Amino acid sequence: MGFCSSFDFSNASLLQSCHLISGNVILQKTEFRQNDIRAPARSTGLTTLPRQVMNEQSKEKLSEKNLHELRGVLGKGTTRKSALQSFVETLRKMDTRYNWVGIYLVRDGNLLLESWVGEQATEHVTIPLGQGVCGYAASSGETVNVPDVNKDPRYLMCFPSTKSEIVVPIHGEKNVLGEIDIDSDKVAAFTMLDERFLEEAAKILAGFLERTS
Repeated sequence: MGFCSSFDFSNASLLQSCHLISGNVILQKTEFRQNDIRAPARSTGLTTLPRQVMNEQSKEKLSEKNLHELRGVLGKGTTRKSALQSFVETLRKMDTRYNWVGIYLVRDGNLLLESWVGEQATEHVTIPLGQGVCGYAASSGETVNVPDVNKDPRYLMCFPSTKSEIVVPIHGEKNVLGEIDIDSDKVAAFTMLDERFLEEAAKILAGFLERTS
């Protein structure tokens, strides 16, 4: 028995093979598609993942820079109220999604609006603890991120343009001292990164409020 084969790579369409059996040559032809020679598939995940990680790292660095700026703002205030006012103004400028930024402080079972910045004032300058999104956040001590205020029955409407809201409690050593309240005109404006950043900002405020109380 013998075996012979030939393959023309310049025209990768036909594979010829011949078998010598008992003096007779049997020629066989097999179709061969050029597409059958494939390069290894490229993985897109290997290129996108590092970019995502780099984006997250860039955002984290920006957050650290912003937190440093907020600490500096509080240190420059001549009075407690002026320092808090500079804080909310600086915070609002850090992100275009932050349309209205306010700080409420807890006094006698209520939240009292201490400082704010936005296009217009809110009618809710006093909010009982436990009432609305702000009251719930202060009484529970939990960050509340509302992606769509029209779907949350706790929401107390301030402005028709508001689509989402985030409220972050300011935790003192013994109790909640107040909270940061931010409104946005975009639905689902606030991410987990915003939550972490604002919670760190609230820690800075807590230290300041306890030092100046």
